[in-house]
Amino acid sequence: MTAITRFAAGVLMAAALAFGVHRAEAAPAKITIAQTSAAIGFTPVSIAQDEGFFKKNGIDADITIVSHGDSSTIAALHSGDVQFGAMTLVPALQAMAHGEKLLFVSPFVREFVIQFVINPAAAKKIGLTPNMPLKERFERAKGLTVGTLDVGGGLDLMFRAMVTQYGLNPQTDYTETSINSYPSLLLSCKRGQIDIALTAIPFGRMGVADEGLKMFADFWGGEVPEFNGLIHQGMVVPADYAKAHPDVVRRMHKALDEALIFMHKHPNETVADLHKRYDKLPVPILRSFIVGDAKSYASRAIFDRKGFDMVRDFTAKHLMAQVAEIKYDAVVIPEARQK
Repeated sequence: MTAITRFAAGVLMAAALAFGVHRAEAAPAKITIAQTSAAIGFTPVSIAQDEGFFKKNGIDADITIVSHGDSSTIAALHSGDVQFGAMTLVPALQAMAHGEKLLFVSPFVREFVIQFVINPAAAKKIGLTPNMPLKERFERAKGLTVGTLDVGGGLDLMFRAMVTQYGLNPQTDYTETSINSYPSLLLSCKRGQIDIALTAIPFGRMGVADEGLKMFADFWGGEVPEFNGLIHQGMVVPADYAKAHPDVVRRMHKALDEALIFMHKHPNETVADLHKRYDKLPVPILRSFIVGDAKSYASRAIFDRKGFDMVRDFTAKHLMAQVAEIKYDAVVIPEARQK
């Protein structure tokens, strides 16, 4: 083989290797997202899937709705069975204070996505009225049975925090039970098997519209204005995975950013996408969230510092003091930080 031939062969080999590397880098990253529930606070995830933003950014995502809410999401992240978690940030912060190494990739909402509903007979029993202060509602509800998706999950923690704030004891003043789906919670509440159902959007509004339940506490609807702007749900990733796969995490952030922008620019298409997933949910109810409550969804995949501080400080004050030590720059990925 002449020197020229060897040189040409070397060039071809280098080109082939470079092409192979490029193909490997361009191959979609196959990942699994553990999602705490099917509630529409997680709409940015489904829009990223349905509108092709995951695919556009080189992500082949499998979205798994876990069976026991946030606790199962955290367990799946810890075990390495999934790479990302779409979840409530209150239990995420608690897990982080316990030593779980998680990072925040994107916010989803800027409100507590919570709506507590009550059986009409129970509402009549406690004398519930539309203008009754929340503190009085919780005081009058002492002795009632409360159903939640998962004891220890985000909804349960929120309930415990609120009643503790009002000087009540969640363990002795109420009876709590776990029912592992929102439709089952609503049905149990309608039948009087439980008195109060702790739900996330859209299920509280559905329970009122379709099941004849009464609204007990509508956090999403602005009944507690001091929480406006609080980042309640978002995407998290184990720190070890982020260190090993920084490009995948960046692509995930970009896909969710594009999904959030799309939701605000194209609400009609967003409602249509959601209706395909929630075909039993009336379009007007879906529209009430996506159009009427548009400001409650994050506009970009950026963690507003004030919104982060609000959820961290709420969790530290009412649930776990150690959470106060968690610092924004230490747990929010660089791409998601407010400049």
